[in-house]
Amino acid sequence: MEHKLSSDLEVIKAIVDAFERSDWAEIDVRSGSLRIHLSTQPQAFPGSAPEIPAGPPAVSNDTADVRPTKTAAIPAGAHAVLSPSPGIFWRSPYPGAPLFADLGDDVQSGSTLAIVEVMKLMNHISSGIPGTVVGVFVENGMRVDRGDTLFAVQPSASP
Repeated sequence: MEHKLSSDLEVIKAIVDAFERSDWAEIDVRSGSLRIHLSTQPQAFPGSAPEIPAGPPAVSNDTADVRPTKTAAIPAGAHAVLSPSPGIFWRSPYPGAPLFADLGDDVQSGSTLAIVEVMKLMNHISSGIPGTVVGVFVENGMRVDRGDTLFAVQPSASP
């Protein structure tokens, strides 16, 4: 049974990955008893309780519904790091852990800056360039949409 569960998780991860890389607004996949529904739009189902993030740090209700703007004031010459998908934004891997990155930190290309949690899957958000973090535009535990500006990274000077 564990092999079946492992196989299902691999299929789910592949579907979520394909959805995140696409420009689709919604997808619904069914295979046997497995059903996966992904959407870029929040949905409320009749009689359902509001979703409480199950991510790393605890979030107060007053910040969970605050939304960042799609774009932010990016310093001249800086690289914007955008959310690849809707989800919950986490700045550290678990409660009490150091932040992945903060203002003024030097980062390498591929360095994890944060996590966007999508359906209990933790997607690492990386810097695409080496440089210095010059902007953090989202608070820990906030919901983000695909394309929201999360960070600004000023490229390192060439040697």
